[in-house]
Amino acid sequence: AKLPRQLRGTLLGEALAKLPAARAADLLGYVLGVANSLAVADGLVLSERESVPQALEKAVRGIDTGLRELSRARGQAPEEVLDRTAPLDLFRVGATVDPTLKERAK
Repeated sequence: AKLPRQLRGTLLGEALAKLPAARAADLLGYVLGVANSLAVADGLVLSERESVPQALEKAVRGIDTGLRELSRARGQAPEEVLDRTAPLDLFRVGATVDPTLKERAK
């Protein structure tokens, strides 16, 4: 499966690629759900062309940061952490590590 460009070259993208296709597809749906929630929380106008890619980039950055942090803290492979931890929870961990993720999009 082809990943959105925002996931290419990320730990999240690599972890998704190592999971069974059906599980990766489910998790990708959750990642998009996080992006949607961020778009709403940041007050982005969803009809504007850049809103969705901007929200997805922020979601991926946060989830990727959380995934890296938990993988290191637990000594587990990123795909293992991803398989057992909701993307929203990974984003929350990421936002704790990187406070810029708590800022609203401009």
